[in-house]
Amino acid sequence: MVLESRYPRSLSACLLVVALAAASLHAQPPGAARASKAASGTTDSTEAPSGIVPWKANPFYWQYAGKPVLLVGGSDDDNLFQWPDERLRRHLDLLASVGGNYIRNTMSDRPDKGFEVYPFYRQEDGRYDLDRWNDEYWRRFRRLLEWTAERGIFVQIEIWDRFDYTDQGGRNYWQRHPYHPKNNVNYTAEESGFADRYPQHPGANRQPFFFTTPDQRHNKIVLKYQQRFVEKLLSISLPFDHVLYCIDNETSGEEAWSRYWATFLREQAAKKGRRICVTEMWDDWNVTGGRHLRTYDHPELYDFVDISQNNHNKRDRHWQNCLAVRRHLQPRPRPINTVKTYGADGNKFRHTDNDGIERVWRHLLGGCASVRFHRPPSGLGLGSKAQAVIRSVRLVEKRVPFWNLEPALDRLLDRSPNEAYAASHPGKAHVVYFPARGSVRLKARPGRWDVIWIDVLQAAERKTASLRSSGTLELTTPADGHWVAVVTRAAESKTSTTGDQSTAEAPVHVLFIGKEPDHPWGSHMYLHVSKVLAHCVEQGSGAKTIVASRWPKETKDLDKVDTIVIYSNPAAELMLDGPHREAFQKMMDRGVGLVTIHWASTVRKENWERLGPAWMKILGGTWISNVGLSTDRSTLVQLQPQHPICRGWKNTPFRDEFYLNPRLGPDAVPLLQVTTKGQKVVVGWAYERPGGGRSFATTLGHFYDNFQREDFRRMLVNAILWTAKREVPPGGAVVEVDANLLALPPEPKPAKK
Repeated sequence: MVLESRYPRSLSACLLVVALAAASLHAQPPGAARASKAASGTTDSTEAPSGIVPWKANPFYWQYAGKPVLLVGGSDDDNLFQWPDERLRRHLDLLASVGGNYIRNTMSDRPDKGFEVYPFYRQEDGRYDLDRWNDEYWRRFRRLLEWTAERGIFVQIEIWDRFDYTDQGGRNYWQRHPYHPKNNVNYTAEESGFADRYPQHPGANRQPFFFTTPDQRHNKIVLKYQQRFVEKLLSISLPFDHVLYCIDNETSGEEAWSRYWATFLREQAAKKGRRICVTEMWDDWNVTGGRHLRTYDHPELYDFVDISQNNHNKRDRHWQNCLAVRRHLQPRPRPINTVKTYGADGNKFRHTDNDGIERVWRHLLGGCASVRFHRPPSGLGLGSKAQAVIRSVRLVEKRVPFWNLEPALDRLLDRSPNEAYAASHPGKAHVVYFPARGSVRLKARPGRWDVIWIDVLQAAERKTASLRSSGTLELTTPADGHWVAVVTRAAESKTSTTGDQSTAEAPVHVLFIGKEPDHPWGSHMYLHVSKVLAHCVEQGSGAKTIVASRWPKETKDLDKVDTIVIYSNPAAELMLDGPHREAFQKMMDRGVGLVTIHWASTVRKENWERLGPAWMKILGGTWISNVGLSTDRSTLVQLQPQHPICRGWKNTPFRDEFYLNPRLGPDAVPLLQVTTKGQKVVVGWAYERPGGGRSFATTLGHFYDNFQREDFRRMLVNAILWTAKREVPPGGAVVEVDANLLALPPEPKPAKK
């Protein structure tokens, strides 16, 4: 995610974390620019804002660095910042790997799992001092913001979680809490007005902790410690530009409490030259009710709304509620977030897994700016079904961005209750979601339309069709289960709308060169990777591929080749020293493209003086094998997000064998970068050769599991199309692969001696 930011005049009150100028953010994921300054404790309030704000072109959605962004996520806990380091790292990596970019983080400190800590210093006598901090609590919070920034994940914070201050259900959270008078050295029960026990559900609103503000009971004794907590939180979060702020978790409290903290947050941020976006989450399941008007009708205080509690409703009522909120906000649009999507088999609300999946799709097509699966057991968290749904959402978004759509249930004819839901970009595209097997007629302009069916729980495109409309299209799901039909105008589907490789251009011809493995099984899988990438390329209309070991035995079709893809040992030797060197050089001279992957992008040290200069002229850069290696985990960063090779994928966590100190010629364009061993290392570059050919090299690709990642395959197939001088779709190349082909082949048994 990369950005620049402009604020619509009607939303000038929106407070948002300020980030670096857009130019510097092009090489960094959300929050990374601020994160580096946060670590050093320095920021510059004069920097141009580029954080997350309502999108100027359509304020129902978010923008980051001036570009629209859809927030989609799931996580297995609400207060992830409390998690141990390695567990948290794995969870965030998993979320990012499936296309997720959104989590919820309550500042909750209740000891549910045994590793949580409180924010206050605990003395030897066991009591807390509310004037002193527990540094570990705040270290964990900063760590979460840093790690999410690195992975392009936005964070919605909830400052007060009412369940932390109750004894309801015998959990005795209040009994252990530092704010309880018996547990701190700062005030007595008489001074604070706190009782010993609060056994009621937080929804009863009996806890005086939530009545401290001046327009309520004005409890100065407790309020100063609440203010101090929020000030400390902001001192850590404000330097980051990927944070949204919610005051409470499903509150039924007084309006004065929420208004006070919304104002306090905004004023404290303004003092630091920062802008933040704030909301409140009300507990009322009827999101069209009067309590929610406290946020809907006050955009001067609340920059977005959260209707998560609508996720206690089902079927058509759930959809209708969402649309009612959208209509209410229409005069002054703001993003509608849903940070908690309930629904899992056997949860206490008697929901099912299907309820959770349906709610996500209804809210997306209903125009919500964010969806997140709630943590188990109330929701699907980041389980396998949630992962599949997130992947499917991104498949749809790649072809038809949700921010271009409007809810359009009236376009569906012969529809039964809860049978299907639709959103449309009139005349250009429609998206129809089916919770189960179904059939409807879709009102569509006369002409030919392309239909792509996405199997939601397999996150796969299963069927395509080209249909002619005389006013309606018949849509029938291919099988049982959750399905999404992406319907696009046939004339546009071959260019910008669908992201398909097929265009009006001549079919692309690609030669893949590999060899037998020369590393431990599961790495340097040269020929198998070549077959996987060839399969991806062949999804383009009429595409032709050849997969050869070292060089094709049959050379009659080489004059048709548009680009060569090499995944092998050092290709400088393989191409410039082999018996086919003249044929290879002739292809380079006539402008055939070249893509090299990992070790193939290199020249051996002993051959550098002899082969290096010629190889550099062809590839634009190289790495001298084996001078400097690092097997490490880093964020793979796009240095030129506008380049066609970077379309359809984002900065992402990446583990690989990195080649240190690559040599790049003056005309090579660095595209990809990682950080390892304290240094920034270019791991991918593009080069336009003086003779007219194009080359792309990446030193990534040691481990086979990286080729199982859709984003990595998309980057490589984008590069293949670019070097072949074909148009790269705006959403990136289609790279879906059958699970059997994508699986690591079994290791051959050693031959018997």
